[in-house]
Parts: sequence; C-alpha cells; structure tokens
Amino acid sequence: MRLMAKSKSKSSRTLAVKGKRTQGLSLHLFLLLLGSWAIAWLALLSMPNFAIMIPGLKLPFFPAVYLPMLLASFIAMVYFWKQIPTAPEDQNDISPWTARFFFWLFILVAAYLRLFDVTRVGASVWADHYVHTSDIRSLVDFQWRPLLFPQGQREPLFPYFTALLWSFAPATPGQVIMQISNTLIDLAAIWIFYLLGKEIGGRRLGLLVMGTGAISKLMIETTKDQVGADTCVIGGAVALLFTLRFLKKFDMKHAVEWGLALGFGAYTYVPMRPWMPAILGLVWLWVFSDVKERKFDLYRVILGPGLLAGWAFLFLYKNGFITEDHIWVKVLSHPFISTICILTALYGYYEGYRAEHKKGFSKLYKWAVAAAVIRLVLLPLYQNPDYAQHVAGISVISSLFYHSSQQSLDSLRQNLSDLVPLFFGPRGFPMCFPASADSMYGFFETSLALLGLAYFVARPSLQKVYVIVLFFVGWVPGVLSNAPYPLRYLTSDVTLFLAGAWGLNRLWVTAFQVKNTKWVNALIAALVLAAGIWQLSVNFNLYQQWMAKPGPNPLLDNLVQEELPTHRVYLTYYSTDSFWTICQDLLCDGRQVYRSRDINSIDMVPGEKGRDLAIFVFARDVDSQKKLEKEFPGIPWKITKIYFSNPQGEDFAYLMEVPFERLTNNPKAEFNVQTVSPWTWRRRFYGSFGLGRGFIRYEDRVTHWNEKITVKENDVTNGSQRIDGDFNVPSDGDYSFTLRTGNVYQFDLDGQRVFTVERYDKYQGGKKTIHLKAGVHHVAVANACTVGQGVDSVMIQAPGAPQAVSLEDYSLSTAPTDSTSTSEAKN
Repeated sequence: MRLMAKSKSKSSRTLAVKGKRTQGLSLHLFLLLLGSWAIAWLALLSMPNFAIMIPGLKLPFFPAVYLPMLLASFIAMVYFWKQIPTAPEDQNDISPWTARFFFWLFILVAAYLRLFDVTRVGASVWADHYVHTSDIRSLVDFQWRPLLFPQGQREPLFPYFTALLWSFAPATPGQVIMQISNTLIDLAAIWIFYLLGKEIGGRRLGLLVMGTGAISKLMIETTKDQVGADTCVIGGAVALLFTLRFLKKFDMKHAVEWGLALGFGAYTYVPMRPWMPAILGLVWLWVFSDVKERKFDLYRVILGPGLLAGWAFLFLYKNGFITEDHIWVKVLSHPFISTICILTALYGYYEGYRAEHKKGFSKLYKWAVAAAVIRLVLLPLYQNPDYAQHVAGISVISSLFYHSSQQSLDSLRQNLSDLVPLFFGPRGFPMCFPASADSMYGFFETSLALLGLAYFVARPSLQKVYVIVLFFVGWVPGVLSNAPYPLRYLTSDVTLFLAGAWGLNRLWVTAFQVKNTKWVNALIAALVLAAGIWQLSVNFNLYQQWMAKPGPNPLLDNLVQEELPTHRVYLTYYSTDSFWTICQDLLCDGRQVYRSRDINSIDMVPGEKGRDLAIFVFARDVDSQKKLEKEFPGIPWKITKIYFSNPQGEDFAYLMEVPFERLTNNPKAEFNVQTVSPWTWRRRFYGSFGLGRGFIRYEDRVTHWNEKITVKENDVTNGSQRIDGDFNVPSDGDYSFTLRTGNVYQFDLDGQRVFTVERYDKYQGGKKTIHLKAGVHHVAVANACTVGQGVDSVMIQAPGAPQAVSLEDYSLSTAPTDSTSTSEAKN
C-alpha cells in the first residue's frame, strides 16, 4: 500500500511538456539549490580577482574560509541536483524566431566588443606580433607558400585566412587587418558554440554557450592580441560538435565528417594537438564498451588496439616527445618494418570491409574509417620534418631551456601549482593577459562552471564525461610548456563555457519543473540577460584597464598616433633597451613615421608646405636628449611614464615638438631642410615587412633611383623601397615601357598597374606600349631587394626615338628648364 501511495504521489506531480512527461518539483528544493550556489558566489567574491566586479566590495572571508565554502557549496549542489527529477534539456525550448533574434544580437555585440577600437593594438604587442603579421604580408606580396611558418613552425590556418582577407584590401594597415581577421575567427567560434549547445540541449542552450563566448573577457583580449591563437577555439568546438553528432548517429557519413573535423583542428593552433588523440581514444573506449564490439578477429585487433597504438606512437613522435634516436623510432621507421605496418593496416581495412559490408559495418570499422580520414588530413603536416618543433622547442623537456631532468620536473611542478590560480585566481601574467590581480576566467564563467560541474557529477552521461576529460586535456599544452601563459590553454574555453551554460540551462529547466508558465520563463530570461549585461560591463572595464597599461611598443604607438595628424614623426633608436623594436614595422604600417638618424635632411620641392616635427627619444637616452637640446634650445620635453611592469610608473618617452620654422638649411644640422627640383624622385626605404610597407628607415629625393644614400646602409638597402615622382611628356604618342628585373616589383603609371613581378626565382618583366598625352604623369615603384640591392630601372622609348632610355634620364631630358613646379607644369 505504501509503495502504491508513493507511486501515486509521484505521478500527481508529473507535468506534460512538449510531448514528454517530466516530474514536478517543490519550490523549497529549487531554493535550496539556488542557496547552495549563492554560497559559491560569496566564496568567489571573497577572492580579489572576482571582488573587483563590485567596487568597494570586501567580504570578511579569507582562503581558510572561502575555500571550504566553495567545497561545501559544490557538495550541496551535487546533492540537490541528485534530488531533482530528470527532465529533457530542451524542455520549453525557445522558438526559432526568438533564437534568430538573439543569435544575431550576440553576433553584433561580439563584433562590436572586438572592433570598436580597431585602430589600437593590444597592450602586450611585441616582436612576436611583427613576425606573425610579416609572414602573412609575405604571402600576399612575395607569393611565399610554406605549410608551416618559421619562428615556431606555426600552423597555417590563420596566416592563409588573413592573407586572403588582406588580398581584397591590400592598403589596409597590418594591425587593422589582423584585428578584423581575429574577429571573424572569434565570430565563427561563437557560431560553432551555438551549434554545439543546440546539439546537446536545443536552441536555448546554444544561445547560452554563444552568449558566454560573446562577452568573454579572455576571448576579447585574445582577439586583441592578434596572433590567431583563437583558431584553436574553433578547432576544439568543431571537433566536439562533430564528435557528439557521430556518437548520436554512428554511420559512415558521420564517421567521415568526424575525421575531417578532427583533422581540421591540427591546422589551427598548437593547443589543439592533444585533443585529437584524446577524442580518438575516448570514442574508441566507447566503442569497446559495447559488448557486441568485444570480438577479437584478427582484422578487429588490427583496426582496434593496433590503430590506437599506432596513433599514440605517431602523436608522441611527431610532437617531439620521443626523438629519432629512440629505439622504437629506429625500428618502426625502417623501410621494411614501416612497409609491413602499412600493409597490415591495409589488410585490416580490406578484411573488415569484406567481412562486414553485406551485414552492415560495425562501430569499430566506422571508427577505423574516421581514423584513416584523420591520418589523410594530417599527412601533409606529419610529412613535414619541422612539425615537431613547435612543441619540442618550448616544452619542459626541451634541452634549449632545461639542462637536466630535475630542472624539467621543477618547471612542471611550478606550472601545475600556477594553473588553477591562473585560471580562476589572482595570478596574472603581465606580458600577456590577464592583467595583474585578474584571472583568465571571470566571475560569470567560473560560477556557472561550478554549477555545471555539480550537475555533471550528479547526473553523469557520456557527453558530460567527454566535456570534463577534454577540459583537463586542455591543460596539457600549458602545463608541459616552458611559458604557460593563457594562450596555451585556450581550448579550455570550449569545455568551460559549455559546462557553465549547460548548468544554467538545466537550472532554467528546473524552474519550469517548479512552475511551468510564461511568466517564469520571462523572469529567468530577464535575470540571465541582466547578469550577462552586468558581466559584460565588468569585462569591458577590465579590458579598458588592460589597455590602459600598455607595454613599450603599444605605448609608443599611442603617442605616435596623437602626433601624426599635425607632425612629421621621428623615433630615435636606443640600442641597449627596448624603447622600440622591429614591431614598429607593424605598428607604422600605413603611416609616415621615420627613423631618426645622426643627420635627417628633409627634401622639399618648391611650394611644398613643411610640418612641425615630433621627435621621440627614450628616457634613458641622455646623449640624444642633449644633442636635441643643443640644436633646439628652449623647447621643453613632454615626458610620458610607463606603468606596464611598475605600478609607480617610470619615465619612458621624451617628446620634443619642433616648429618647422626652427629648421635650417645647414646640411650638417641634425634636422635640416633642403629645397630640391620638383622633377626629382622621392625614395623611401623600408625593412622586410612586405613590399614597401611599415617603418620608414630613410627618405630623400634624387634624380636617379640608385643614387648612393648619405647614411649607413646596413639597415636601409637590404629591405624594400618605394619610389614616386612625376615626369613630363612633351607630346602625345605611343610610349614603350620595358622592365627586366629579378626582384619583386610593382610599377604604376598614373595610378594604373603596368608591371607586376610577384616571384623572384627568375628574371621577369615585360614590354608594354601605352598612349600618353602631353603633360605630367605620375610614377610609383615598389621594389624588394630579393636578388640584389638597388632598383632596376624601367626603360622608356618615346615615339620616333632610336632607342630606349631609363625613365630617370628621360625625365631629366624633358623637365621644363625654367624650374617650374609640378603643379605649374600640369597647368
């Protein structure tokens, strides 16, 4: 009788939702769950990195109290989750139209947060950012096509994607195109977040995961860091999405899709690498857990344990954990042994197909097909002899950094002890976000993750186990590296955001179990949106704080941007400290910023208006300061402090603003003005940042393109040049232009491209005949010294002329003799 009464009581609390029946819930149990979670909030807000969310908040808790509070809160949440009856994850799911509205709202919010200050660089820009952007520019300008990129053997997805974008807008400054590219990658990741959540729990869960990513401080700052590290977030989200789809529908089509998705991850960023063997192994364990799959025919042994062992060996070998002198590498790489291994694998696939194709393929065979697809996708990378360098060169076992196993172990232990404080505690890494006293993940993500993890523990499932395992797998790249900064843990975004959103979604469903009305749904939606807006405002404030304490390069860039509209800007090099680095090529792309030298002659044509000078000198460069004070007495210095690594601040940049009227025509003065003919050619010398882009090393005006420069040439003539100027055509006619060069070269006439030489492996050029009208025509040349120094001349043959002459000589011969200005000649 008691049993019957209990059964009747349960059924009386049952609600019908979307064709399914789910048990009701008493309000007090729901409130107890909320109260347990609220204790976790108080404990988290006692930590300094989360207390900054509420200005002036100082709870009277300390680690000995708030850590036990967190543990007690977590245990209580697990207990109450267990008491709550099960319910569909998509119960009372939102409508498609509502989902579309919020989907595009979150996309717009995410885009704004990443692009509103697109012309400013991140606070931690340094030489690495130049390397990344310079490589991408070389793809565009020099037709360079590596699979892995030097300086770390970096993966190709981000460079090639950004180069594609840049090819549509080649004049866009490097820092701007990098920000746009990273933003598009982030938006794609956020879209995948939606699909991932929707795959598990419907549109509501998809939007919750998506919204978490859209406002995430870590994702926003990663985008601003501009090195494409966020590609691994896409890689992880895509891999997990197609893994779940494969587990849901275990057929051959989904097996191939799953293999392609996992293989794609290898082309993103190095933290994605351990995910591939981990997911492959997890799905194999799931297959093997099926009693029907525990058969040990020879082909199944080959396709099961054999393939898994082969994958493990390849992963360890191709990521530098075992080297070429290891006994197993020597044995398995022997031509005879490797041939036997390949033939054995082929036999397994053939025999499996022959045995199963009529009655239907087993789960193991489909898994093996996916493994083969992954291997084919990875083949170009695994065949590259440098693939292992990105991991091996920066790992805790690398001989480049550690000279003994004890040092490696000490570093590993330190990485492990720093890990949780870096993720969730006040352990910042000033060289690379988060800023000091902040954590990688904010209060919103952390509190939701606790809620979700408690739900996972209380109601385990295969999907939830995968999420937890992959979260810890995401620790591997950072823990095993010599510098475990946040970029090496980014795949954790996927699992942490998913777990948190999953927990919040289940709490939402729990509210429906208490009272299933539209008002309850609206109230929870309003609370979630309010909490999201609050966290967004906090994250935006933290982002601004990070940007307000820039490192040396971005700080100098901010100062330069302030001066450029009204001044001609010079930077004075200081060799013994980091006043500015090669990164200035990236920062000055698209701007006219000059290197200051011992003698800086400003060549001007008649009628040209001069600009005041803005000369930056490092605070410790006393000699340069004294020289300028002697040349321009009475002009005060404007001093800027840097707070990047010193909270008290220290003098960093000295700025002298020199009125143009103070300049003389004395050629020996440090800064002087020289008046030259309007029929001279302006030359600008650049470094190796693409073709004629970046920081201007030297500028002058000459009558011939290859005249000797008047400064030391070691950092000037080995890069690229831009030459522009006007020449006079005395009469209408057909003029022939001829070019032969071994350099990468561009020649424009009146704004139209005449010659383009994109490769430097042989002499190229051509001949073109162009009809010109009498008058002044403008020429622009870009040249990279890829074969030899100097700029090869373009030859011109006028109508009726017996032979071609260089364009420079032709310009001299046709220049008006009365020294009229260019504008007068045009009239």
